[in-house]
Amino acid sequence: TSSDPEGLPKGHLEDGEVSLTYRRDNNLDVSYLIEASSTLAAASWSSEGIEETVLESENGVEWVKASLPIPDNGKAFLRLRVQMPE
Repeated sequence: TSSDPEGLPKGHLEDGEVSLTYRRDNNLDVSYLIEASSTLAAASWSSEGIEETVLESENGVEWVKASLPIPDNGKAFLRLRVQMPE
């Protein structure tokens, strides 16, 4: 697999971008949202500018790499939000 063997997200910092590789199970009734911030302030999180690439896919389970260029201030944080429908 492209991430941690336990299925946990794994962060990377390389080639001027920050990325997070995670397992997305499309068989589950949940939504996956990657968000980025340069300050960690509650209102600063956004999905704008994040590129997602499916690295592997099998039986509805995907390994996804979400990446974002590091901004000019040199600070970038990514988080994965997994939500159940209301």
